[in-house]
Amino acid sequence: MDALRSLGYTTRVIFTTPTEAFLTVWMKMPLLVSLFLASPWVLYQLWAFVAPGLYKRERLWAAPFVIVSSGLSILGGVFGYFLAFRYGLVFLLGIGKDIGIEPLVSVSDYFDLFVDAMLGIGLVFELPVLIFLLTLLHLVTPSFLVRHSDYAILSIFFVAALITPTTDVFNLMLFATPMIVLYFIGVLAAHLLVSRRDSPWRRIRNEAQIANLLETLGFELIVPGELSFSEQIAAFRDATHVVAPHGAGLANIL
Repeated sequence: MDALRSLGYTTRVIFTTPTEAFLTVWMKMPLLVSLFLASPWVLYQLWAFVAPGLYKRERLWAAPFVIVSSGLSILGGVFGYFLAFRYGLVFLLGIGKDIGIEPLVSVSDYFDLFVDAMLGIGLVFELPVLIFLLTLLHLVTPSFLVRHSDYAILSIFFVAALITPTTDVFNLMLFATPMIVLYFIGVLAAHLLVSRRDSPWRRIRNEAQIANLLETLGFELIVPGELSFSEQIAAFRDATHVVAPHGAGLANIL
């Protein structure tokens, strides 16, 4: 009730029906706390659903995914409670102060507004994880995200308008501004992922694995003279330098 206290109002919350306080304090609030505490397990189950479609090396992201997602969710809750919800509530409760309107806040209205704000901000702070996951699945690229950032910002304001519990511009900006910052943080994380995944050393290692596979399957490399390692890799990439055993086609193997 810091918002009421800062505005000089009486810091009291009321309830208007016999069951309102019971349902809010003993039913809704424990469910919210349970969801918050179970969020790491929920995020792990989400990763377990996606993991079978990934390569083995990409499944190693499971632990970082759960840790970062949980950390961002907690960070979103802290931001929402100490900044967005508090200052948004001060703005809303202070609108009628100059004309002598005193607020009487019911416990259910306060709790519903709090839950909407906390869940909305918690989901918003998962935006970098979502962008990273889409990049990991090869559904988007950093260049695509940067090229269409204007549409992304427009979509962010649209989503912020939907999840903002009120209709004023002040609270809309409180939601939209961190979403835009988180979007570009996600783009940066996607860029780091793509740079690491498409590095020259990784390509050389993959090509060396292909060369070893061809030799294991019975292919032989037909090249005159001695070649360096990089030249041998380039030769294996060129199908015209490879002879398949028993006339098998290279395309049938790769």
